[in-house]
Amino acid sequence: MAFQPPNNNKGQKILDELYQKKQFLLMKNPPPAQPPPQQVNDTMSPNQRTALQHAQQTSPGFYITQESSYGNLIIPVVPRF
Repeated sequence: MAFQPPNNNKGQKILDELYQKKQFLLMKNPPPAQPPPQQVNDTMSPNQRTALQHAQQTSPGFYITQESSYGNLIIPVVPRF
């Protein structure tokens, strides 16, 4: 039996269904607004504080400070949906 590419109509139908489910879930549980900036505490080094403030001002993401074996001063937080 030779390989047959999937039917575009079937694939489009699946994508449409996924889009509708996504819209329904977003209406049911809207994403939270931009989280408040993390409180800067005294345990952070000046480099961590500067990096965290710069990232929060220039990026729509959310960052935390955490010790890293790779030398990263801040780590991005990626929510799971």
